[in-house]
Amino acid sequence: MGKLALLMLIAGFGPAALAGTRVNVEQVEKLLAASRSLPDGKLAEKLYGLELTERASSARLSQWQKQFAGARTREALLALADASAFLDLPAQDVLPKAEQDSAATKQIFVRAIAYANTTIKKLPDFSAKRNTLHFDNIPAAQRLLDQSLRDHGSGMRRAVAPGGGPMPAPGLSRSGDETSVAVTYRDGQEMADGQPVNANKPDSRGGGLTSYGEFGPILSIVIADTIHGKLYWSHWEQGESGPVAVFQYTVPQETSHFTVIGGGNMTQSPSYRGEIAVDPANGTILRITMASDWKPPFQPSESDVLVEYAPVQIGSGTYICPVRGVALSRLPDTPGGDMDAGHYILPARTYLNDVTFTDYHVFRGEVRIVPQ
Repeated sequence: MGKLALLMLIAGFGPAALAGTRVNVEQVEKLLAASRSLPDGKLAEKLYGLELTERASSARLSQWQKQFAGARTREALLALADASAFLDLPAQDVLPKAEQDSAATKQIFVRAIAYANTTIKKLPDFSAKRNTLHFDNIPAAQRLLDQSLRDHGSGMRRAVAPGGGPMPAPGLSRSGDETSVAVTYRDGQEMADGQPVNANKPDSRGGGLTSYGEFGPILSIVIADTIHGKLYWSHWEQGESGPVAVFQYTVPQETSHFTVIGGGNMTQSPSYRGEIAVDPANGTILRITMASDWKPPFQPSESDVLVEYAPVQIGSGTYICPVRGVALSRLPDTPGGDMDAGHYILPARTYLNDVTFTDYHVFRGEVRIVPQ
């Protein structure tokens, strides 16, 4: 069986919990309604200082972004919603339908299993673009220090605030340019630069945090792992074309195929949990999440992946493919070494990638005739 990989490629340290004001979805909507006259930068600054306590769905994010033309505000809303992707929906977004009986629940999930076992085989060879926006909570002063130390081959140190003491970590903000990577899906494998992308040789051009497996392995991995774990009925929620059945699951570490690679290429497969959102009529998987459950001494680390699927036109056919993804990584403060002022600790960090998959095309290999 393959593995889904989430890679933290900054050696020696990792990200940590956000440092924002905790708010719910209703409070964000009230803030947005009262802030429409604010300049783009000012409103974005306010939003980057928030942390949601419940999930803002893709549909809700779209509604929020339509209210504002400013690029910085729209990006801040994106980061805010993405960071909430692994939380429960607010109560008002859960459809008030009766809980499924066990027979109906089983039938829906049987359709999902059949879908996961057949959908990858039905995909044609295609090419697409993986577009990634990068966010983190690293202070500007720390970022400059990190780059300087990397340039000189030195170990990581913590920037010191004016007057002494640690540099406080802000909320999330945009980091670096958007990256766009061409991806080819051929003969059932994800390829980059003509080579298979896998957990041992990842496509690391996405920066400090990247992921692999959205084009198929995540479906088969979670479904297969869930057979050895536990599956629970959760709730109904509204999809684009009707009600969506949502299951929750847990997978023990012993049977986990969710791979996380950290500093020094240390590889771990933690236990994990998540949700599977299914079209009840045909078993099509529309959203899947994987949220790590680390055991000591790695707690309270967090390594999470979300993928959303929708119909995509490839050549003359329509296929269910990834259209959006989120990769989130958090780690606690990591002990460092000694500075002149004494013992120091690396800053708490969070890395967040927002991923969109676009420009799907039928893949046709080039044939070149060379004259003899």
